[in-house]
Amino acid sequence: MVGNVLGRPGDADLPGAVYDQTAGNCLGTVAVYKVGYPSNCAVDTVSDAEVAATLLRTGNFDYFNQATIWDPEVPEQPLPPSLYLDRAPDSFGSTPWPPIGPDVSGYIHDIPAKVRFDAIQGG
Repeated sequence: MVGNVLGRPGDADLPGAVYDQTAGNCLGTVAVYKVGYPSNCAVDTVSDAEVAATLLRTGNFDYFNQATIWDPEVPEQPLPPSLYLDRAPDSFGSTPWPPIGPDVSGYIHDIPAKVRFDAIQGG
């Protein structure tokens, strides 16, 4: 997980909010990371401990810390605007590129599909 914006404003203020949920499944609390658990809430233990041990997470902004967190084992690198595309798609027109990221002012801008959807919905 590299270069993401995780969570929502106010997440850290919610009761029981944690950065890494390491115990309990489907607790109804907010966690930035909850890895290794199955999607089945009836299973209350981590089913794959290797996920947390092998997951690369760096350069991610999260609303719990209100900061971009870098893995100290990975030298900090400037991230390109996209790890997928080398430039904005033509469909973006004048929409800011990249639209989402820890280095984007306000962390997020609407993408063209959302702008079109909102126009159709009248909102």
